[in-house]
Amino acid sequence: MGEHSTSEILDVLSLPAIVGWAGKPSEEQTSVEVRTTSPELAFRLDLGPSGATLTPSLDDTDAPSLTLPAEALVRLVYGRLDPEHTPASVSAEGVDLDLLRAVFPGL
Repeated sequence: MGEHSTSEILDVLSLPAIVGWAGKPSEEQTSVEVRTTSPELAFRLDLGPSGATLTPSLDDTDAPSLTLPAEALVRLVYGRLDPEHTPASVSAEGVDLDLLRAVFPGL
């Protein structure tokens, strides 16, 4: 099996569709600017009573933010980013990482 870049893997996974399918409703309505490293990508994650959506970033610098490796974003969406598997480089500002874990409890 050949090597693939993380951005190719995110495209293949169709991460926005998976977020919509896997994300559980949240009583808290919020939008989070998600920035990934390796590769550098930007998304807007919206959470609320109707579930979760992932769309291209609106570059809202005032919104809560989450910065993490792209691999960690995939792990989060699949419910596999528990505290023991969260890289030290993950930064959540204005949003509780446990809220995000609750929205994505696993497939």
